Amino acid sequence: MTRMMAMAFGLAMAFLGGCGTISDAYRIDNYEKTTRAYGRLIRWSDFEKAVVFLKLDASTSLPDLGRVKQFRVTSYEALDSRFSNNKRTVTQIVKIEYLVLSRMAERTLTDQQVWEYSEADERWLLTSGFPAFK
Repeated sequence: MTRMMAMAFGLAMAFLGGCGTISDAYRIDNYEKTTRAYGRLIRWSDFEKAVVFLKLDASTSLPDLGRVKQFRVTSYEALDSRFSNNKRTVTQIVKIEYLVLSRMAERTLTDQQVWEYSEADERWLLTSGFPAFK
C-alpha cells in the first residue's frame, strides 16, 4: 500500500511540475504570435490598430494618432528578446526605419519594448509605450 501511495504521489508531482512547463510554453508561443502581429501593424504603419497592444493605465497614454500619421515605417526588425525568469515579462529590442513624410527624411530608431503577460486577460501587453518617432 505504501509503495502505491508513493507511486501515486510521484505521478502527481510529475504532473504538477509539467503544468508549469506547459503554461510557459503557451505563454512563449502566445508572445511570439503577439509580437509578430504587433510588428506587422507597425511595419505597415497601421498605428490605429497597433494601440490595442498597449497596456493602458495611469502611467501610459495613447499616442497622438494624428501626429504619427506623418511617419511611414519602411523596416521593422526584432533584434533580441529576453524573458524574465518567470516568463511573464519580456524585453525586446527592435530596429525601426521610417520616413518623415513632411521632409522625406529617413530615420532609424531602436525601440526597447517591455511586454508583460496579463493573467487576467490571458495576453501580452506592451507596457513601454509606443515607439518614439521624431
